[in-house]
Amino acid sequence: MDEGTMIRFERWRPLIEATRTEEALIAVMREYCDTLLPSDMAKLPEGCPACAVQAVSDIGDLAVDFRALDLKFLGSENNHATLHDLALTFSTASEQLKRLRHAILRPSED
Repeated sequence: MDEGTMIRFERWRPLIEATRTEEALIAVMREYCDTLLPSDMAKLPEGCPACAVQAVSDIGDLAVDFRALDLKFLGSENNHATLHDLALTFSTASEQLKRLRHAILRPSED
Protein backbone atom coordinates (compact mmCIF):
# COMPACT_ATOMS: atom_id res chain seq x y z
CA MET A 1 0.00 0.00 0.00
CA ASP A 2 1.21 3.46 -0.67
CA GLU A 3 3.16 5.35 1.96
CA GLY A 4 0.61 8.18 2.07
CA THR A 5 -2.07 5.78 3.25
CA MET A 6 0.08 4.51 6.10
CA ILE A 7 1.01 8.06 7.12
CA ARG A 8 -2.68 9.02 7.15
CA PHE A 9 -3.69 5.94 9.15
CA GLU A 10 -0.81 6.36 11.59
CA ARG A 11 -1.94 9.95 12.23
CA TRP A 12 -5.47 8.87 13.20
CA ARG A 13 -4.75 5.65 15.06
CA PRO A 14 -3.45 7.31 18.26
CA LEU A 15 -6.39 9.72 18.27
CA ILE A 16 -8.82 6.81 18.04
CA GLU A 17 -7.00 4.78 20.68
CA ALA A 18 -6.93 7.76 23.06
CA THR A 19 -10.72 8.04 23.20
CA ARG A 20 -12.27 7.12 26.54
CA THR A 21 -15.97 7.38 25.70
CA GLU A 22 -18.19 6.39 22.79
CA GLU A 23 -19.04 10.05 22.27
CA ALA A 24 -15.35 10.95 21.94
CA LEU A 25 -14.85 8.11 19.46
CA ILE A 26 -17.79 9.32 17.36
CA ALA A 27 -16.32 12.84 17.39
CA VAL A 28 -12.90 11.61 16.21
CA MET A 29 -14.45 9.53 13.44
CA ARG A 30 -16.60 12.45 12.28
CA GLU A 31 -13.51 14.60 12.16
CA TYR A 32 -11.68 11.90 10.18
CA CYS A 33 -14.52 11.74 7.64
CA ASP A 34 -14.52 15.53 7.36
CA THR A 35 -10.85 15.47 6.28
CA LEU A 36 -11.57 13.37 3.19
CA LEU A 37 -11.52 15.49 0.05
CA PRO A 38 -14.02 15.14 -2.80
CA SER A 39 -11.09 13.90 -4.90
CA ASP A 40 -10.52 11.12 -2.31
CA MET A 41 -14.17 10.10 -2.40
CA ALA A 42 -14.17 10.06 -6.21
CA LYS A 43 -11.59 7.24 -6.10
CA LEU A 44 -13.90 4.91 -4.18
CA PRO A 45 -15.71 2.11 -6.02
CA GLU A 46 -19.31 2.43 -7.07
CA GLY A 47 -21.64 1.43 -4.25
CA CYS A 48 -19.14 2.36 -1.53
CA PRO A 49 -20.93 3.87 1.47
CA ALA A 50 -20.31 7.47 2.41
CA CYS A 51 -17.86 8.16 5.20
CA ALA A 52 -20.46 9.47 7.64
CA VAL A 53 -20.87 8.65 11.32
CA GLN A 54 -24.24 9.60 12.75
CA ALA A 55 -24.42 6.99 15.52
CA VAL A 56 -22.02 4.66 17.29
CA SER A 57 -23.43 1.70 15.35
CA ASP A 58 -22.18 3.29 12.11
CA ILE A 59 -18.58 2.62 13.17
CA GLY A 60 -18.90 -1.16 13.14
CA ASP A 61 -21.15 -1.16 10.08
CA LEU A 62 -18.71 0.96 8.07
CA ALA A 63 -15.72 -1.07 9.28
CA VAL A 64 -17.32 -4.21 7.81
CA ASP A 65 -18.43 -2.49 4.60
CA PHE A 66 -15.08 -0.81 3.91
CA ARG A 67 -13.11 -3.96 4.74
CA ALA A 68 -15.24 -6.12 2.45
CA LEU A 69 -14.79 -3.66 -0.42
CA ASP A 70 -11.07 -3.38 0.35
CA LEU A 71 -10.61 -7.14 0.07
CA LYS A 72 -12.51 -7.31 -3.25
CA PHE A 73 -11.00 -4.19 -4.87
CA LEU A 74 -9.54 -4.78 -8.33
CA GLY A 75 -8.75 -1.21 -9.45
CA SER A 76 -5.51 0.73 -9.52
CA GLU A 77 -3.21 0.96 -6.51
CA ASN A 78 -3.73 4.73 -6.42
CA ASN A 79 -7.51 4.36 -6.22
CA HIS A 80 -7.19 1.54 -3.68
CA ALA A 81 -5.23 3.69 -1.20
CA THR A 82 -8.22 5.71 0.02
CA LEU A 83 -10.40 2.63 0.42
CA HIS A 84 -7.63 0.81 2.29
CA ASP A 85 -7.21 3.80 4.60
CA LEU A 86 -10.95 3.81 5.33
CA ALA A 87 -10.86 0.07 6.07
CA LEU A 88 -7.87 0.36 8.42
CA THR A 89 -9.18 3.41 10.22
CA PHE A 90 -12.73 2.13 10.75
CA SER A 91 -11.46 -1.30 11.81
CA THR A 92 -9.29 0.38 14.44
CA ALA A 93 -12.26 2.46 15.59
CA SER A 94 -14.41 -0.67 15.81
CA GLU A 95 -11.77 -2.37 17.97
CA GLN A 96 -11.61 0.72 20.20
CA LEU A 97 -15.39 0.66 20.55
CA LYS A 98 -15.16 -2.97 21.66
CA ARG A 99 -12.54 -2.01 24.28
CA LEU A 100 -14.69 0.89 25.52
CA ARG A 101 -17.74 -1.30 25.84
CA HIS A 102 -15.79 -4.05 27.57
CA ALA A 103 -14.59 -1.50 30.14
CA ILE A 104 -18.18 -0.37 30.73
CA LEU A 105 -19.38 -3.94 31.26
CA ARG A 106 -16.49 -4.89 33.54
CA PRO A 107 -17.47 -4.89 37.23
CA SER A 108 -15.94 -2.18 39.35
CA GLU A 109 -12.96 -3.21 41.46
CA ASP A 110 -13.96 -0.92 44.34
